[in-house]
Formats: sequence, C-alpha cells, structure tokens
Amino acid sequence: MRTATALLAATTLAFLAGCQGAASNNASSASTTGSDRPEGALSGATSADGSGGTGTPTPAQEGPKIDSVYSDLEPDKCETIESEMDGYFSRQKCPGAFGYHLEVVESDIRQTVNVVDSSGKKHELDLGGVVSRAFSYVGNKAEWRFRETGGKKEPFALIIRFNATVDPNTGKEASYLTVSKITEERVCVTDIVKPIPNANVEARKLAEKAADKPCLESK
Repeated sequence: MRTATALLAATTLAFLAGCQGAASNNASSASTTGSDRPEGALSGATSADGSGGTGTPTPAQEGPKIDSVYSDLEPDKCETIESEMDGYFSRQKCPGAFGYHLEVVESDIRQTVNVVDSSGKKHELDLGGVVSRAFSYVGNKAEWRFRETGGKKEPFALIIRFNATVDPNTGKEASYLTVSKITEERVCVTDIVKPIPNANVEARKLAEKAADKPCLESK
C-alpha cells in the first residue's frame, strides 16, 4: 500500500513539474518576440500613406499650363496719340497684356502694329513689309499666348490677324494670321499662316515654337 502511494505521489510531482516548464518556455518565447520591434510597433503595420512602408511612386509634375488672353485693337477701344495730313497717317495706343501695350499705325490705307514693352522699348512688327504691302488693316483682337508655371504667367507669342487686298479692282482680300515671338530681347514676326481651315489651331502650334525661330525679314 505504501509502495502504491509513493508511486502515485511521484507521478503527480512529475506532471506538475512538466506543466511549470511549459509555462516558463511560453513566457520566454513571448518576451523574445516582443523585444524585436520598437515600442508601439505592430506586426504588418502600414505607413501613413497606406503603402505598407514601401512607398508609392509620386506622380510626375505637370508641365506648364498654356492659354490665351485677348486685347482690343478696335479704333474706338484705342487712343489716338498722333494724327497727320487729315488722317493720311495716324497712330493709336491700344491696350495690351503682361506689361505690354500695342500701337496701331496707319499710313496710306495700310496698317501695322508696334509692340511696346514696360520699359518703353518699341518693337515694330512691320506687317506691311513682312506680309503684304497692299492696302491692309488688322483684326479687332490680339491674342497673347502665355505659359503659367507655379502661378506665374509669361507671354511667349502674339497672334494678330492681318487682312490685305489681293485684287484692288474687285476689292478681294486675303486674311492672314501673323505669329510673333515675345522674348526679352525682341518681339518680331516668325510665321505667317495663310487662309486655310483651322488657321487658328495652326497659328497656336507655330506660336509654341516661335521663340527658337528667326525673325522674318521685310520683302
């Protein structure tokens, strides 16, 4: 009886010792796993942008915005600053944009435009010499093409319609679009768009490349 009782006691002690060893191992394992991360870190946590810490590609920065503003060339919207020989010659100051203003000069029923910058420097487009020396007049609007980057607008081209007589006997006219580059050094005509479908679209395409082109010479 004593032998059986002793055997039962030994078995019970062995079982309890085994349970305590397993509990100790589990506690040690949990402590080791937790010590591998910074305080407060969670397994599988993502970064602030939700990318899992790997980051996401930043979209490419958008290029400059290209657009137009318009100014008036109509006689009643401009100020006559010079007139001679009973209207044979006249010069009108017209509004512009980006610190520039325009002058419409008429002589012998032929018109041209001067571009005057903020310093007072005058750039003569010489439309009669560059396009046609026939009787002529300019359109009612000037189109200023500009680029906008970071809220700053910089003009790069000026588009003006130029109407010239083709046949003085019939009064037939041709309507051209002149494209002038605008740079710090010079404003001058670089392209002439003849009467074609979608002439305005073509003029704007040419305007984007005008800065790198030479000035057209008088014929």
